[in-house]
Amino acid sequence: MYKGYILRIGQLRLDEAEDGGYISPGSYKVSANKEKIDDWTDYNDVRHVIYSIGKKTEISFETPGKPNLLTEEEIAKILEALETAKHTGAGLNKDSYMLDYYDPRTGEYVIDKDFTLEDINFTIEGTSPEHVYYSPVKFIFREVSSVD
Repeated sequence: MYKGYILRIGQLRLDEAEDGGYISPGSYKVSANKEKIDDWTDYNDVRHVIYSIGKKTEISFETPGKPNLLTEEEIAKILEALETAKHTGAGLNKDSYMLDYYDPRTGEYVIDKDFTLEDINFTIEGTSPEHVYYSPVKFIFREVSSVD
């Protein structure tokens, strides 16, 4: 059941941008947790499909574009949340993050998977006397084993 956010990193809830959201509408994607390897129809017109076992989930989103560009303060909140969500225990994958995300396939939240974060590129769209404004930033998280 939906609880008012689509992704939580640490204690920071991210949702689509309407007034102050962190995720650009329409950019949140959760990949399928299976992949079709082969698909064929035999001589008896019976279809056969083989799926991979254990396909890993990928979550991606972009921050809002104009006129709702994120500022340096909002980007700092995301980066701080990433630090608090990062694994730190002995034997754990120290490059992985604990995420809590809404899975559209099930309508439920998933809290027991760990993810790595692809490199992030920051482009400054402009500045004002008070803020730095960033062009949309793309975040891609890929599921990974929690153990190093």
